[in-house]
Amino acid sequence: VPIISDDNVVIGFIGVDMSEQHRRWAGEDIQWLMSLGNIINLFSQLDRSREEAENERKLLAKMLRNLPVGLEIYDKNHICVESNKKCLELFGAEYPDEFVGLNLMEEPNLTPELKQRILKEPIVDIHLNYDLEKASDYYGHSKKGIINLVMKYCHIYDRHGNFNGHMVIYYDITDQLNTELRLKEFSNIFSLKFINNHISVRKF
Repeated sequence: VPIISDDNVVIGFIGVDMSEQHRRWAGEDIQWLMSLGNIINLFSQLDRSREEAENERKLLAKMLRNLPVGLEIYDKNHICVESNKKCLELFGAEYPDEFVGLNLMEEPNLTPELKQRILKEPIVDIHLNYDLEKASDYYGHSKKGIINLVMKYCHIYDRHGNFNGHMVIYYDITDQLNTELRLKEFSNIFSLKFINNHISVRKF
């Protein structure tokens, strides 16, 4: 009898050989055999699905670990369950699991207003002067000072549309801002020199 997939495609056959005596298969025998075949097929599909899901999970985990931006995953109770290598670099943490187990709602650099927005809004974009010393009791790190972060907080939903956690992306723009500040200062000094020396400039 044929083995039928969920989308009504024949993906194989199952049969039983009776060698001791001649037998005519009744309708209920065939139905039983088809049910057995479908059960076997279901288990084989589940095994393939688990294997494919595990391979996809490993690939995704590898991609997340090597992203050029910091990334953290929090569960629906706001507890960190995953962070990548870039987070260690950004925040000066020493161990890969330094952030795992932290409660997002206890982050000292987030104001109560920002925390409420993160809870209620599906996507929140924040530009924050992150004080590393203020976070010294929140997690262990060796860096000091302030870093300029662009952060994106996104809700994660399961396949039924239920809230299932947060994804947080961190992008450090400290060097970029410092470069822009130096360029601005240089431009101001340069302009003053032109003014003080009565030099005219014509643009072509």
